[in-house]
Amino acid sequence: MREIDQYPYIQSMECYYLSQDMPLFLPSNEPGALVDAYLSDNTEDEMKGLLKDMEQFEHDYPGNMTEAFIKVFNSDIKIEDVQALFDEFRTKIKAHLLEQRSSSSQP
Repeated sequence: MREIDQYPYIQSMECYYLSQDMPLFLPSNEPGALVDAYLSDNTEDEMKGLLKDMEQFEHDYPGNMTEAFIKVFNSDIKIEDVQALFDEFRTKIKAHLLEQRSSSSQP
């Protein structure tokens, strides 16, 4: 198994949301806009899968995650701080899932 195959949800996120063309489709280059696009396009299961993959990646590469990310995903996209990117995704995904749960439990 290739290293990249251990993180299918990160691989999908990297492929679709960190591509060189993505800034053409987003209202800004801010990470928040990227995460908002991800939230609108993905299911709850995909979001939970990404959270799990990020946790595993952080466990597997506790040192320089940015360097490891570039190596594992063979990414040519300039990412200055993968930990900050993961934190942004994690925060917004958890808030989104909590909001979905509370709105679905209301009559």
